[in-house]
Amino acid sequence: MVAQLYQRITSRGQIQSSALLLRLRRRVRAWFAFIIRVSVFVAIALAGGILSSWYAVERGTKFNTERQGPWTRWSSAGRPDSDPYARVRFDRRGALLLSANLAARYEAVADSEGRLLHSSCDYILEGGRFSDGWWSVAVFDSTGRLIPNAAERHAFNAATAAREADGSMRIYLSREAKPYNWLPTARGGRLVIVAEIHQESGVAKIDTDAADSRPVLPSIKRTSCR
Repeated sequence: MVAQLYQRITSRGQIQSSALLLRLRRRVRAWFAFIIRVSVFVAIALAGGILSSWYAVERGTKFNTERQGPWTRWSSAGRPDSDPYARVRFDRRGALLLSANLAARYEAVADSEGRLLHSSCDYILEGGRFSDGWWSVAVFDSTGRLIPNAAERHAFNAATAAREADGSMRIYLSREAKPYNWLPTARGGRLVIVAEIHQESGVAKIDTDAADSRPVLPSIKRTSCR
């Protein structure tokens, strides 16, 4: 009798222990599942925040940029109330910006067909109508640095650019020498073209399209690639 009673008590204890162990395992699994869900949510939120911030800094958004064809203007760049993304963008590049009240700055990282600019290809800038005031067109690499070249030629402006007989102007970007307005791009990798236009009166201006009053900027045509 004593042995049977002991066996029953032992069996009952084992059953209770097994049930307790099962409940404990379920709770641990639930906690692990909860932690994994929270971790995934936090990872997605962080990745989304980082990617959206990167895009706002590198490419710009509707609230801080104006676009025309391949050209982008950072609306608040060079202003005291500049948005934080524009400040980070130009601070990282060490760019010294003219006041937005004095100059209009436009950047292009792709041609008129939307293809990213690269030094392995040749390009022609043509068709823009600049004002009679000061302007410049320069080419940089993707980090904002000038591209080293033996000619030490990095930009053309209103005083140095050669014009055609009809007053039109073309600027060539190429590894190999071109006639007239040639900007060397050898070993430049990804390219960024910057156009800055202003007038001595202190009012930024270039010719505009009568239809929508937007500036008429040069097209960027890719002519060949190697």
